[in-house]
Amino acid sequence: MSKETTYVSFIKAVATECGYEVGRGSKSFELYTELEHPITFKVIINSEGYLQVHVWEDSHRQTKNHKYGKARYSLRTSLDVVKFCNILESSYLIRARR
Repeated sequence: MSKETTYVSFIKAVATECGYEVGRGSKSFELYTELEHPITFKVIINSEGYLQVHVWEDSHRQTKNHKYGKARYSLRTSLDVVKFCNILESSYLIRARR
């Protein structure tokens, strides 16, 4: 098992425990909360062998109507993955529940 595959498995496990919906896929997948006030991330194993994380952006800010902006996070080490998992948990716990 490659380190990227291990990272993906760990991120999916933590996201599930936090309460995120976890999309299918091993090279690219989404993590999201409820659809009304979402927190949404897209994780991709890029061609250079590390994980990049994109954050949902409103389409009115995009010129080409894309859902996700440029990569916000680059996860290259296990410590980077742990830090991102802390972001997942914190984002979920302090999200607006209107």
